[in-house]
Amino acid sequence: MIGISITEAILDHREELEVLVETARAGNMRRAAERLGLSQSTLSEVITRLEASYGAKLFLRDRRGTRPTAYGEVVTEAAERALRVLVAARREVGLIKGAESGRLAIGGEPALIGAYLSRAIARGLNRFPKLRFRLHPADAGGAIRELRERQVDLVFGLTPDGATEGLSVREVGDAHVIPFCRPDHPLVGAGSRELAEVLSFPIAQGAAPRWYLNRMVETMRQGAGRGTLRSAAVIVSDYWAVRTIVRDSDAVGFFPLATLEEDLARGTLSRIELQPEQQELLRVPLIIATLEDRALPPSATTLIGELEQVIRELS
Repeated sequence: MIGISITEAILDHREELEVLVETARAGNMRRAAERLGLSQSTLSEVITRLEASYGAKLFLRDRRGTRPTAYGEVVTEAAERALRVLVAARREVGLIKGAESGRLAIGGEPALIGAYLSRAIARGLNRFPKLRFRLHPADAGGAIRELRERQVDLVFGLTPDGATEGLSVREVGDAHVIPFCRPDHPLVGAGSRELAEVLSFPIAQGAAPRWYLNRMVETMRQGAGRGTLRSAAVIVSDYWAVRTIVRDSDAVGFFPLATLEEDLARGTLSRIELQPEQQELLRVPLIIATLEDRALPPSATTLIGELEQVIRELS
């Protein structure tokens, strides 16, 4: 009951919310005041006023610093919840207004941001120059969690594992994932390779959904005897990290062809040719996910249109 009443009481007092949260986080009034751009005396006055309002001591102050009391922990948790509501409301209002002052938060697979999402955003900025984009790199599962928690407005990436109730998930194209290696790697040349042979080398790749890994395992079973499957030696979503590892070792990388085009053209990396039917297995569907109960603003709809166009151009 006390959590509900406090939330209602302080929802409209943003400065007080920030003082409570930052003081609890900083553990020191001087440091909290500096982070908020306030004088220490002003911050102290705000806390004193709140303590008088609630009729309880909210913070203990001693030589070790400042820390919340039991009452203070309840108030601070309520303040954090209220701040999250206010931030979300501000973003919603901005998006509804279109391109005036809104922020569009997008969850995306790191392997797809550079080749696809960044190009779409660049085009979107030409139509909505005042809109602010915030990218949240995350794998499929993490991005969907952020969408459900309303930390992002939409998700672009691979089909996630698990249930999608309450979500609108739409396929918008596919990506050609290919194996690649350094130019003088033993797998370069001599025609097409079996996937099992490629996977016998150390693998560097981004995190992948379970359904995709299961498909790879099934392919390996069908090609048993052609090589020994290793688990990924390195799982990292950053392309430049994978690129460095592959360039300086015998590791084989797996990334979308669109991400690799410039390095392949320069000869920095080499594509490993697979049997056509096995290369087709590495094609992955790309999706855009949104919440069913949340209407998208015009700016988000425009961005999705630009993204679909980019995907068509790169397919």
